[in-house]
Amino acid sequence: MPSNNAFGRLHMRYRYLPMTDVDDDGFGIAVLEEYGDETTVIESFADLTDDEMSVDRLAEMCNSLELDPAHLCDVVEDFLALL
Repeated sequence: MPSNNAFGRLHMRYRYLPMTDVDDDGFGIAVLEEYGDETTVIESFADLTDDEMSVDRLAEMCNSLELDPAHLCDVVEDFLALL
């Protein structure tokens, strides 16, 4: 997904998100756009499950397949159906 332009390198990546609420130990996923030193959250889904490893594997799979962010909602829906 990385692309070059006149101003630098644009990179999209997925990562799992730990929930920060004291009462919540769930994990979500986000797609991030990185450009130079700036990072922007394109889309995120919070508190999908309390299984950190499964959300981390989901993020790794999205990265390795270079998933287009337009399909993240469908992927999350399928992920939740398998839980």
